[in-house]
Amino acid sequence: ENCNERYLKINDRLTLTEWNYCKTLTTSELPVVTSATNMVNVKFHPSIGINNNHFKLSWRAVVPRCGGEIEAKSHGTIDSPRFPHNYPPDQECEWRLMAPPGKKLQLLFNTIDP
Repeated sequence: ENCNERYLKINDRLTLTEWNYCKTLTTSELPVVTSATNMVNVKFHPSIGINNNHFKLSWRAVVPRCGGEIEAKSHGTIDSPRFPHNYPPDQECEWRLMAPPGKKLQLLFNTIDP
């Protein structure tokens, strides 16, 4: 579909990350968007002359995940807050990874820039 005619855009104001939706989504396609900061812009641009343009958005403020216990069942990833952008000042995160009994953890780093 043409995203110039009708769309819903969400912009994270700090990281400039943008999510664009320009078609009807099924229930399984509906996204959960978590911003990297405390500010986002939401812009709805309906089609001109069409009466069935609509959306419903629920939101809640969430505490950014920084550290914690993770049950490492098979595989996963950990990113620093706001990755790949700069780490927030005065924030320290610590994760505790726990593999199932009899297993070990193999850590493969994709990027390190302390």
